[in-house]
Amino acid sequence: MIELEDIDRIHKLFPVEMMQFKCPDSIVDKALELLYDEELGLHNFPNTVYTGRGDLHTRPEWTEVTDYIQQCLNRWMVHYKLQCDELTVSLMWGVYSKAKEGGKHPMHRHSMSAVCGVLYLTDGVPLVIHDPVTSRNWDTLEIMREDGWDCEVEIAAKRGKLVLFPGWLVHGSRGNDRDTERWAISFNSLPTGDVNNTAQDYPMARIKVS
Repeated sequence: MIELEDIDRIHKLFPVEMMQFKCPDSIVDKALELLYDEELGLHNFPNTVYTGRGDLHTRPEWTEVTDYIQQCLNRWMVHYKLQCDELTVSLMWGVYSKAKEGGKHPMHRHSMSAVCGVLYLTDGVPLVIHDPVTSRNWDTLEIMREDGWDCEVEIAAKRGKLVLFPGWLVHGSRGNDRDTERWAISFNSLPTGDVNNTAQDYPMARIKVS
């Protein structure tokens, strides 16, 4: 029998990347101050997470916060060399869950968003990312693994942390069983301007976000 050599290489195909930023305290404080005056409603009963209107990015008093988020989206666009003029904030809203109430976001995705994200204004229960390769964890044949792999990954929610990820990535949050409130800003984005060049630099679409 021929003796097996070491593994030559393991190919990590199609990895999912998230981008993380550290937001300045002045931006976080400003967002918290403004959110305290927002009207928040219970729109995902029975999960008891309170959310506000998605038009924060259109309001003058939110300009400083919106501009910071826009800069982060621009960094994503440049890093991945996306064929669009800008990734523009298209929806932006406040998120709040009471202490010890168990409020959480069930697993979901943002179907009308190229890149979405969250800016944490307080520490809190973690963001949960679900493995996008559904056939790997929902298939008919599963052999249990003991190498530490899991179909869910937790991302710690820390004050000032801003994370970006693709809108198709399924995610949620743990229930807020802590002694503290959880405050955050969530947002969506869409490509705007000339999108996806074709022959002779003519775009497939010209998109404007209101």
